[in-house]
Amino acid sequence: MASTKQPDHSVQPAPAAAEELTVTLELEEGYRQTIDFGLPGVAPLTVDEPAPLGSGTGPNPSRLLAGAVGSCLAASLAFCMRKARLDVRGVRTTVRVSLTRSERGRLRVGGLTCGWSQWCRRTSTTGFRAAWSCSRSSAS
Repeated sequence: MASTKQPDHSVQPAPAAAEELTVTLELEEGYRQTIDFGLPGVAPLTVDEPAPLGSGTGPNPSRLLAGAVGSCLAASLAFCMRKARLDVRGVRTTVRVSLTRSERGRLRVGGLTCGWSQWCRRTSTTGFRAAWSCSRSSAS
């Protein structure tokens, strides 16, 4: 009898974290939640779903996701530009979220499209402006 090796589906422990953070969310009413980022001096953030599901008293999770992705990309761009010794004068990032419906009719994030413009100046040369865009789509 030939032996076939079965794939290993066991859960492996996560590697030790170099740093950990905790964000706490508390459901207030309906779909309105308060997010505590656990940072001194940083006010909690209210999130909510738009009507008719929620009351729209804050950004919804899709907008928070867009903001987080855009902020991460803009910070990475600024870091790379500074490593190239460019004097970063500004970065404007725009993130467009495409909402789709799953096969069961549930609203999902279907994709994110990011674009940004940045203004910088090389040391001892003239200034310039450039624009890039990237796209990341997900079928989930």
